[in-house]
Amino acid sequence: MRIALLLTLFVAPSLFAQSWTNIGPATESPEAIQYDPSDADHLVASSIGALFHSTDGGESWGLLYSFNADFSTWSIEFGDSTSGAYYVGGMVVYDPNSSVNGVYRTTDGGASFEHLLTAPSKGLRVHPLDNDVMVSHYEDFEGTVMRTTDGGATWTNIGSGNLQTVRTIALDPFDTETIYASSFSGLRKSTDGGATWNSTGFDGTSMHLMETHPTIPNKVYAGTGFFVNPEGFYESEDGGATWNEVDLPYRDFVGDHPRILRFAVSDPDVMYLGEVNEIFHSGNGGASWTSATFRESSFFYTLGLTINPVDPAIAKATSDTRAVGTSNGGQLWEDFSLPLNYVSSLEVLLEGEVEHIYAGTYYGNLRYDSHTGEWVDYTSPGFIGIESHALGIDPEMPELLLTGVGNALGQSIIERSTDYGATSRNVWDNFSTGGGIPAAMKSDPLNSGVFYFATVSSVAPDQILKSTDFGDSWAPLDGGQFTYTDIAVDPVNSGTVYASGDVQVMKSTDGGTTFLPANSGLPSAYGVYCVDISPFNPDVLVCSNDLGIYRTDDGGANWTQVVSGVSCKNVEFSRVDAGIAAVVTWGDEVMISEDDGSTWDDFQGDLPPITLDDLRFSSDGSALYVSTIGQSIYSTPVETSGGGIPCEVVSDFKSACIGANTLVARILVSGSVQYVGETVVINVDGTDYETTLETNGSGNSKAKFKLRNQGGGEHTVSLVTPAGCFDPMVVACDSSLRREMEAWIVEEFGMDPSVSVFSSSEIPAQTVLMDNYPNPFNPSTTISYGLSHDGPVSLKIYSMLGEEVATLVDEYQTAGFRSVIWEGRNGSGAQAASGIYLYRLTTGSVVQTGKMMLMK
Repeated sequence: MRIALLLTLFVAPSLFAQSWTNIGPATESPEAIQYDPSDADHLVASSIGALFHSTDGGESWGLLYSFNADFSTWSIEFGDSTSGAYYVGGMVVYDPNSSVNGVYRTTDGGASFEHLLTAPSKGLRVHPLDNDVMVSHYEDFEGTVMRTTDGGATWTNIGSGNLQTVRTIALDPFDTETIYASSFSGLRKSTDGGATWNSTGFDGTSMHLMETHPTIPNKVYAGTGFFVNPEGFYESEDGGATWNEVDLPYRDFVGDHPRILRFAVSDPDVMYLGEVNEIFHSGNGGASWTSATFRESSFFYTLGLTINPVDPAIAKATSDTRAVGTSNGGQLWEDFSLPLNYVSSLEVLLEGEVEHIYAGTYYGNLRYDSHTGEWVDYTSPGFIGIESHALGIDPEMPELLLTGVGNALGQSIIERSTDYGATSRNVWDNFSTGGGIPAAMKSDPLNSGVFYFATVSSVAPDQILKSTDFGDSWAPLDGGQFTYTDIAVDPVNSGTVYASGDVQVMKSTDGGTTFLPANSGLPSAYGVYCVDISPFNPDVLVCSNDLGIYRTDDGGANWTQVVSGVSCKNVEFSRVDAGIAAVVTWGDEVMISEDDGSTWDDFQGDLPPITLDDLRFSSDGSALYVSTIGQSIYSTPVETSGGGIPCEVVSDFKSACIGANTLVARILVSGSVQYVGETVVINVDGTDYETTLETNGSGNSKAKFKLRNQGGGEHTVSLVTPAGCFDPMVVACDSSLRREMEAWIVEEFGMDPSVSVFSSSEIPAQTVLMDNYPNPFNPSTTISYGLSHDGPVSLKIYSMLGEEVATLVDEYQTAGFRSVIWEGRNGSGAQAASGIYLYRLTTGSVVQTGKMMLMK
């Protein structure tokens, strides 16, 4: 976010020592979550592409193991306590023939996995009596069910020709040969290891749930699927020969759709039944049930359900959009953080002082509000799509967003929001584009209402479309029926558009009416994955193919390879810091450039080895966000070394003292707003400090700062970056102030230069929040502020996620200047973690925010 500060003061950090933080969004379709029966603090959960685990009962999560980027884990099964093994089953999304599909086993806590079965697995069961006996099923029309009795060395298809579209498999806990199956055509049972199958009720009825009781022989449970008459949940005490309906206290209008049943390890009389928008609980073996209904605005389709092995009052459940937990036997379910999300596209927008991050996910659209620190779903109601891949924001109406979403039929639907993607969903309209999965969307930065959109499809022609009426209508452009992967729109030259794809790079100078190749220097045998334009030098573009990263400085007339052996998914130029660009590679690495893409360096830091997909710089360029397949979004600070401002545009540099110990300085750049965001380095008595060039709204730009506690006497101040523009100057910080600087000090900093900023007797003309000092700091820092009027005052510390960390001031105060020390501790007195924090002053209608860094 852009912070209104008089000073942005940092000791220059290393650009390449990066610390990454996961900022969510929370869970999206973790198909499985499971407690370790031998450790009540250990949970394992799945997301697309990876497994994650928690060793503190679900408070924090870390990457356990990475699979193929599109591998979806549907089952997690722990073996007996003596084996120490656990098993996972899953498949690559939409690819039943992938060699990655199947069943895996780990015996070393997830450090490595052995591939036991190469076949799609939508459900896996491991027999409690003998872990060498396993059954895996795939929900296909042929009824594929694979079984092994030798620990996965060999497998036999026991379902083909006998079953049809198996939904769930249950194993008799007392007999390794007895197997139950639910399907679209009823319930089936085998007593000979799957050699033969017999009907056990509900013939012709779509059944979803099948489960056996862990301690009572022949007790079996079953549940119907969607839109079945009659709907219900049933139990049998004779192995499925006869069935009785279980009376559940239904409160949800959707009806009876039993999804998953679990028994507590420590007390099998405790049962949890997950349905649609409800989770039922029984503490007396199913004699009676209580229900927990989730809020109507958030659809909860139970996918995972697990019970604490020590305390059965504790349980956790997951759906396609949420993770919830209970600690009181299901009376109250609350959301908990499980940042396991497939985020395929990002966009960033500043609304006032609030930065929004828009995330296109595998199940729709989410928005992050930096003020509240919360993610909200803004997908159109009733939308049946599954993937959001492209986002665009109008340059003059930032409240208007368009997003391209692929639906279950392989088509694109463009959705529109007119209120920054607010939580109210009725602001959306749907526009069909005629087919194709979204590939890229970009708005025209010079023309409001103009958007470009590229789609790819296996059944319809790939195309680029254009809208000139804010998305009301779309027309295909004459770019040819090629596969396009990215779009870049020139921020300076109206009508200039670039498109990358299997035809490398195409360029239009007439708003897409005609496209011509712009490929000189690019190898013809390779397509181009991504392309972006430098906003400060529109002749500079960067693209990437399978051979490396390429750059042009003449608008695509000639390309030169700048990095070999690196293939990038996405490239992004900073819209604030000139020359700064970043890429995410197909090798799941992050690289950054400080010279308009001419040279590139590693920016990986401590980012975990997770599959990356997209990236964006924050609104003020101070952070970089990368989206992942399976672990949501990570952010890291971006502290650039600057130096891109030429001396010919620097019109003035001054320095003086306020009072006896506070030094101030300012650099003025006239008529060159293109350098806004560049870093300025000022040296005081041999120490370098950084500040950032910002616009003053009149076509000029300036960077200014204050440095406190300098003591009396003379100080040498010099402009380091840009270099060679001015000679060093000597500044006196004592009673003999340089009176010729008074007017400049009053104009720039709003204070009488003869009075110390720490004097409470001076009343400022307006309330001001000053910069903390030192910054960065360890272990404490001082925050000063001036109040123009008496009144209630609040000064609080927040994390970058918007979470309140500490309250420093909360009282009525009289006008004047004050200081308060933060010792880097939260409200409970515990030491806060290293990182960037916000401090916010609130008095009356005035709210001012600063940013600081705690380093250890």
